[in-house]
Amino acid sequence: MRKLFFIVTLVGLLSASFAFIFISFIDSRSTGQLTVDPGHSSLYIKNSDLTVLGQDKDGVTYFFLPSYAEMNYLIQDESGAKIYLADGSLLSDPLFGEVQPVNIDLGNGEVIPWFISFMRSDNLYTLDIDLRGANVSDISHDIYMPSGISLYSRYGKLECRDESVLIKGRGNTTWNAAKQPYEIKLSERFPMCGLESSSKWVLLANFFDDTKILNKMAMDLSADMDMGYAIESDWIDLYINGEYRGNYLICKEPGIGNGRLRTNEGFLVEKDIRADPNEKDAIFKVDSNVFRIKDPLPLTSEASDEIASYVSEISDSIHTMSGGDLPASIDRYSFIRRFMIDELFNNPDTMQTSYYFYRQSDTLYAGPCWDYDLSCGKSLNGMDFYDYSRSILDDMSEDCLDWDPVLLANEIYRHEYAAAFAEYMPLFNDLLETRIDSYAKKISASLEMDRALWQNDEIPVRFYSDAGNKYRFIKFYLYKRMQLLASYCGYNAALPDISLNKSETHSVTFVTENGSSSLDVSDGTLLSEKDLPDYDHTRFSGWKYQREDKPFSHFLPVYEDISLELMPIPPT
Repeated sequence: MRKLFFIVTLVGLLSASFAFIFISFIDSRSTGQLTVDPGHSSLYIKNSDLTVLGQDKDGVTYFFLPSYAEMNYLIQDESGAKIYLADGSLLSDPLFGEVQPVNIDLGNGEVIPWFISFMRSDNLYTLDIDLRGANVSDISHDIYMPSGISLYSRYGKLECRDESVLIKGRGNTTWNAAKQPYEIKLSERFPMCGLESSSKWVLLANFFDDTKILNKMAMDLSADMDMGYAIESDWIDLYINGEYRGNYLICKEPGIGNGRLRTNEGFLVEKDIRADPNEKDAIFKVDSNVFRIKDPLPLTSEASDEIASYVSEISDSIHTMSGGDLPASIDRYSFIRRFMIDELFNNPDTMQTSYYFYRQSDTLYAGPCWDYDLSCGKSLNGMDFYDYSRSILDDMSEDCLDWDPVLLANEIYRHEYAAAFAEYMPLFNDLLETRIDSYAKKISASLEMDRALWQNDEIPVRFYSDAGNKYRFIKFYLYKRMQLLASYCGYNAALPDISLNKSETHSVTFVTENGSSSLDVSDGTLLSEKDLPDYDHTRFSGWKYQREDKPFSHFLPVYEDISLELMPIPPT
């Protein structure tokens, strides 16, 4: 009897010890305390001293966690409401990246269903903006409003806190999008995210680029090609008033000084078709082209006239050159490389808007590269949405500045252009083979959060639903553009063998009013019109993609299952 009592006692002591150890283990882990209130829920993460607000989207409450937030266990607040799983157990295990169906017991006999999801970023800085009681909708496009910021490293270190920050909106078309870009002014210069110090920063939303890499890819490429003035940038996760706002690219807008272009007695101008030629301040015309003076501002009328006169002289020197007499007043190095990047990316803004030039030491330079979120597959002057087969020069509109085509008509200039292409072929290869993958890996978690927040608001400019296939298409597109440039430049060396296709098949479904049929094709297949079923041409104008409601394109490789349906001819 004594032995039995001793065994029971020992077991009890061991059980108590185990329970103590287990509870201590839980307390030492990264614990999140969840406040249960659909529509106004919050999550407090103890170790990070961080409160994340629940954000309702399409019937799901999301908790978007920054890179540094560690949470392995959930406890619930002390209110009467509790969250239970389907098996009747309390919710304690956060399943990151999944939508969890749970039940909320309000404690009064009422049980309501709830859908909840925890998502966490990785690798990125976190910028938290406090609007001091104002709402995001109160941010003006033109007038700065007071705010404060906190910048955290990817590991949670507070790197900058500034309580005297000004914020306003920026952009033209992008400002009218659901996800808006911003501009902030710090109280003093600071190297945000390790970039060169500045007091003025812009937060690009990249709303029209659902891969979020196009702007940075072009900016980084211009730096690697030593263009002279290239924009530094990095991705961040942006929170405003504690709510996640998405993946943003932080950088400095083109300008002079303060961590940007360094030049004495220089200027920065933009060819901008959106500028009103009737404006008097900082606007001038050269022939039919409207330019906007971006920096320095403000200017006297005499200084503005001097800049206009200088740009006009540059234009005259380009149009009057003959033979080997290339203009000495332009930096051909930067002109060639900027246009090569634009041609490689097939940027629809080329020669029209966001097309910058700057003067330094009485020489006009091209750059910096800016605004590429509509490149690599956006429609160009009504051409096929994904047409990679034509040069930008083939589809110039009357709004385009003609300096580049005039220069490229010169034999010596074309030779220099071809030499530059051969010089940078290894860099272009690295872009396809290494860099795009490294970009995708760095922002993959943040991109998933951004897509969850904006997926039904974002204008689809890419055909593929899977993020990996979107990046595959960019590689494919740039490879085709490299082939085009090689043919233009007379580049005879072999291009790298870029393997983009997988050993799998996809189903192409054709939907008609009489039912549907399907075709299995290999991954990466480029369908042509002859591969598609015939139809009544008196009633239908062709096939379109069901997912994007855009006409079929034979420039799109099949990387996923797709469905096509017929487009009725609109009534006259």
